[in-house]
Amino acid sequence: MKRTDARIDLDWGNGAPVPGMVSDHFSVRWQCSARFAAGTYRFTATSDDGLRLFVDGQPVIDAWCDHPVRTFGGEITLSEGDHQLTVLYYENAGVAMAQVGWSSVASPSESWRGEYNDNRWLGGTPVLVRSDRFIDFDWRYGSPHGQIPAGNFSISWTRTVDFGPGTYRFTVRTDDGVRLWVDHQL
Repeated sequence: MKRTDARIDLDWGNGAPVPGMVSDHFSVRWQCSARFAAGTYRFTATSDDGLRLFVDGQPVIDAWCDHPVRTFGGEITLSEGDHQLTVLYYENAGVAMAQVGWSSVASPSESWRGEYNDNRWLGGTPVLVRSDRFIDFDWRYGSPHGQIPAGNFSISWTRTVDFGPGTYRFTVRTDDGVRLWVDHQL
């Protein structure tokens, strides 16, 4: 079947995309051209099951595995102009859902520099370096990116912030370990 979807914001539940189609074991390919201003963009995708998103043929999200409803994200810097977006999706069994969106990322001075390592001791050259607008992730049993394992990974985030005079309380909620430094003071 071929059709035009205005947006990828589809929740079929336990049903099928269209009457008469099977409700499990199907796949969809969406393609479009979209105009972007120059800048960095964060793409997000919520799916059950597998989903991949490419911009101009470059992978941005790779969640190509069976999983319950989960949200994934990835960032890419784009030049001004039209860019080709491709989303691949498959449904294995049970609930079927695919949602994709994007937003502009703040300037580097307003973002965290995330250095993602495929080990838990922050060792070696990072596998992935990206700007994260917020440190607010819940990967559950998953991975922050297709190049990072689901367990035994580490991330170092850095950012410069101009604080006015005063007393500040910093809170961190995490599973597993975490350390926070302010001006090189633990």
